[in-house]
Amino acid sequence: MDASNGNAYNNNFQGRVPFKIPDDSFFQKWVAGSHVVAGIFPILCDSGLSPDRILGNVPSLFSRLKRNKKGLWPRGICEYFVIPIYLADGFNSATIDFVHHRPHYKWAMQHEPVLYNYHNNTAEMHLANDPKEVVYRPFLCSLIVNTLSEYSRLAGFNEGLTVNGISAS
Repeated sequence: MDASNGNAYNNNFQGRVPFKIPDDSFFQKWVAGSHVVAGIFPILCDSGLSPDRILGNVPSLFSRLKRNKKGLWPRGICEYFVIPIYLADGFNSATIDFVHHRPHYKWAMQHEPVLYNYHNNTAEMHLANDPKEVVYRPFLCSLIVNTLSEYSRLAGFNEGLTVNGISAS
């Protein structure tokens, strides 16, 4: 799916998902002296999702994030985080490995893809290893885990969400 087509449930995979996916969410907050603008974009996909498709979605998601930003913030003060959450009933190992070790995208914009398997209530995401990322990680993790917990609840799970094999409950 091309992420510029709108929200996640406007594609061919709608019938396979056991719940209605919420719309895109946007968050802004001051973190460690930077104005952080983060967008969570649910994207339905199939188990054949590839790293190239993930990277191909970034420019359109970044454009949507910038359109929803409130206020004018100069470069260096404003940090952008695009968080696409790919929803499928399974992911291949190359895609999971890419998400765990994803490359940097641009200096003022971070790409934080998350894979959510709605059949077994598991998610995979990148863990910070760069000192700059560690500063923003608590804020991002709270956004991501809260969103995944909501998806988990909508999918009919009362508990049992795991992120990278660790319980998020």
